[in-house]
Amino acid sequence: MGKMFGILAIVLGVWIGLEVYTKGTNEAFGGIFAGLMEPVSDYEPSPDGRSTVQRIGDNVRENIELGAERTRRGVERSN
Repeated sequence: MGKMFGILAIVLGVWIGLEVYTKGTNEAFGGIFAGLMEPVSDYEPSPDGRSTVQRIGDNVRENIELGAERTRRGVERSN
């Protein structure tokens, strides 16, 4: 019984951590806890509603595409 409780606690902790990490503290769990806590900083949500992780991911994908385009142009020039 103790092992099952420990595994359940770990799974629950990982789920909570991922939810807060990907959506931020104000948007996690549908924002139900956002109104209960005093804001720590002057947090303003993104105007497009995406989390920081989502914006970083989009930026990384864009930079990868730019790098691939530069590589293609370089290969075309050398031929």
